[in-house]
Amino acid sequence: MEFILKFHFGRIRQLEEVVISQCAQMNKVKSELAITKKENKDRKQQISSLKKIVLKSAFKHSIGKAVDEMHNKRVHLVKDKRRIKGIQPYPNQVHTTAFYVYISQHLTMMEPNRILVFDTVITNLNGGYSPNTGIFTVAVDGVYVFTFSIRDHSTSFCSYEIIKNAEVVGSAIGVLEGTTMQQHVIGTVVISAIRGDVIYRRTHSTLQHKGAVLSNDHGRTSFAGWLISN
Repeated sequence: MEFILKFHFGRIRQLEEVVISQCAQMNKVKSELAITKKENKDRKQQISSLKKIVLKSAFKHSIGKAVDEMHNKRVHLVKDKRRIKGIQPYPNQVHTTAFYVYISQHLTMMEPNRILVFDTVITNLNGGYSPNTGIFTVAVDGVYVFTFSIRDHSTSFCSYEIIKNAEVVGSAIGVLEGTTMQQHVIGTVVISAIRGDVIYRRTHSTLQHKGAVLSNDHGRTSFAGWLISN
């Protein structure tokens, strides 16, 4: 009888150890399961964030594409309207063209056929005027106004021409010989010009120039031009 009891007690002990071991394994499985659930939750949150980013990017792309398509349709519509009216569309948008420049100091030595270089630039829209050469280069076909004001010293005799390419398109003369006065010789021309034409001021090609050209804060020798129609 004692032997039988010992045997059963031993068996019960083994079963208890098995139960304890299985409980430990179950706790371990539960812990791993909790970790897995947390990882899955984090992954779901990441996937949700990525979906939002993708949807937002796709929305922006679709909106941008739609705007581009609307712009292209509008451009084609404007071109079609111009063709219907018999007007050819401009290849590029035409910007305002204008310049205003003056000479920064007196010029004492003047000879015939000398280009006047107006070295100080106040306005140069479209960049057509060069203060290094004194030449304005036409960038847009059209009708232009060019005007000049040259301050001459007393006792001077001077004539000036405005040139388009090699052609004289305007001139003005000032005569102050035998006086102690100063004057501004002023002239204005309205001419047609095409892209690549050059416009500049010079002393008369044949008349001898006498006297200095003045320019300071009291009175500037200046040159200006602008596009009025194209």
